[in-house]
Amino acid sequence: MMKSLSQIKIRKATKKDLDGIYQLFLELIKSEEVSAEKVARFLRDIRKKRKDFEESSKKELSKDICGKNSILFVAEDKNEIIGYISGDILKVKDPFFNPIILGYLNHIIILKNYRGKGVSEKLYLELEKIFKKRKCTVCSLEVFSTNPAVKTFEKFGYKITTHKMWKKLK
Repeated sequence: MMKSLSQIKIRKATKKDLDGIYQLFLELIKSEEVSAEKVARFLRDIRKKRKDFEESSKKELSKDICGKNSILFVAEDKNEIIGYISGDILKVKDPFFNPIILGYLNHIIILKNYRGKGVSEKLYLELEKIFKKRKCTVCSLEVFSTNPAVKTFEKFGYKITTHKMWKKLK
């Protein structure tokens, strides 16, 4: 039985969390594959996993845990990781516009039986606090248009501002 939402713990991830985070990351990848295929079947072909997928994925997730400009929070219930969120702080320079500090949301994933219960919001609010503390002026993310999480991101205040388009070349 799930604890009340107020008893779910949100905390910064540590290296000890890597295996639990990786298991959730695999769920995220499965979800993205479903969304990608709904958008365009050829996207499945460009998302083929590398032979060193586990090693390379854990290396990148470790960077999210320990990186200077990376943030990774986990949600726990009974010492089990039930979700995580990761983001980066990027200094964006552009030849036409003033530079900005951007908070970029990389991943958010919640175990299925905890979805719709406010866990993603709790994680997101912690990430946003760090973005604000580090002087980010905007937040950005990318999500497949067919991903049900689009509604969650809109609830967090995100607006669709551009369309990223793909075309398979033959």
